[in-house]
Amino acid sequence: QGLSDEELRAAAEKYTVFGRVTPEQKVLLVKELRALGHTVAMTGDGVNDTLALKESNCAIAMADGSEMAAKVSQIVLLDSDFSVLPDVVREGRRCINNVRRSSSLFLMKTILTILLSIWSVITVAVYPFEPKSMLILEFAIIGIASVLLALEPNNKRIEGSFIKSVILSSIPSAIAMFIPTLVLLILQKFDVIEHEVCSTLSMLAMTISGYINLAVLCIPYTKWRAWVVGTMGVVSVGVVLVTTFLADDMLSFGVLIGHGTAVTLTVLGSIVCTCVTQLVARIIIRYRKRKR
Repeated sequence: QGLSDEELRAAAEKYTVFGRVTPEQKVLLVKELRALGHTVAMTGDGVNDTLALKESNCAIAMADGSEMAAKVSQIVLLDSDFSVLPDVVREGRRCINNVRRSSSLFLMKTILTILLSIWSVITVAVYPFEPKSMLILEFAIIGIASVLLALEPNNKRIEGSFIKSVILSSIPSAIAMFIPTLVLLILQKFDVIEHEVCSTLSMLAMTISGYINLAVLCIPYTKWRAWVVGTMGVVSVGVVLVTTFLADDMLSFGVLIGHGTAVTLTVLGSIVCTCVTQLVARIIIRYRKRKR
């Protein structure tokens, strides 16, 4: 009390504790903080808190408070204990930050599939992959990895738009997987390599690129993320060995016998292409951030 609206706006960013605040000043504080770019949570249990609760990004009320405050709030604390809020924030950050990584993996594959479909339509060619060709990518690099990454404790503050960040991380990854596959499809188009060899080499290139994309997505590394990346590498190699020697060469890696040069070029090309694409993408993102 006793502060003018202009003085209160100036104090909103400078101070963290306010006392004897009127309902109108609560609303003004919430509006000012939101105008400064903050995400504002408001807690309250009385009718006089209702207006400020409605103006906040996240309104939190107590179950034993006024009915009006509970109706306008997104979260109602059933045990009326504010001490649980830090746990709520930590769980929300864990879910959003980890799902962001998992979503990037799934969207990466979706964009790749769209690009391959467009290529098939333009060239009037058969879609280059069978369902089994995606086994390693979907099972180890996307499926198991996304589940494990979602379990990691993550208290990092949420930054930026969820959708935008997922798209920006998925597009370079999909392009990095598409380019070596496209090169192989062009070589097949001109009868440089056979269809079955092309399909298996494309699967190999796609898997290697996907694994590198997973490794890049886990930066900065923690013990858990490093363990996930290492484990998925071992699982991927295990799938190749099992399907080749114990499942009648289900993934057709046997057709690559006698094509050592093609395999070497495919592996090296996939690694170089993926690393360069990811490096360029990171340089562009950092440049845009500095420009802002």
